[in-house]
Amino acid sequence: MGRGALQVHVDCGGVGLRLLTAHLKSKLLTYPGGRRHPLNEDERARGAGYALLRRTAEAVALRVHLNQTLAAAAANGQPGTPTILCGDLNDGPDAITTVLLEGPADGDVNRPDKGDAVRLYNLGRRLPPARAYSRIYQGNGELIDHILATRDLQLQLSNVDSLVDDITSIGASTRSREKAVVPDHAPVVARFHG
Repeated sequence: MGRGALQVHVDCGGVGLRLLTAHLKSKLLTYPGGRRHPLNEDERARGAGYALLRRTAEAVALRVHLNQTLAAAAANGQPGTPTILCGDLNDGPDAITTVLLEGPADGDVNRPDKGDAVRLYNLGRRLPPARAYSRIYQGNGELIDHILATRDLQLQLSNVDSLVDDITSIGASTRSREKAVVPDHAPVVARFHG
């Protein structure tokens, strides 16, 4: 992983809580010599491809780690540790890098199946439609900050929201971001009962 990820275990009774956070490769491209602008379309296409490959590799590394960690308890017949993966994933909920982190498809939380041991649920899918974004890019809301949780936590979800009231729209220019007084990202927060 280019930036690494952080995993902590919180002792809060029972088996505790596992938290992971990561910031995957952004869509901002850098070219030879630290340039932010390509010399031609070939360089732009290669730069975008390299960034996507890096973000994908980081998502795969996280998913492989989660597979090993989550499946270990299931293989021993033990209850798994409730797990949350959160962070700036730099892709929307339906992007392959985000979906890859969810794990096995066909995850109906109300119908247990053999994939539940390693599956994560993207809590952003439960955001109120008017607040289903964490950044505004060129006037359009994007959900690129995510919280993914194991089934046990998904079943205890009380509510999820994005704190978007005080963010500003950003553009493609990195200069506008450097001068911004108002944040360009909003956290996504989840509350659980039980």
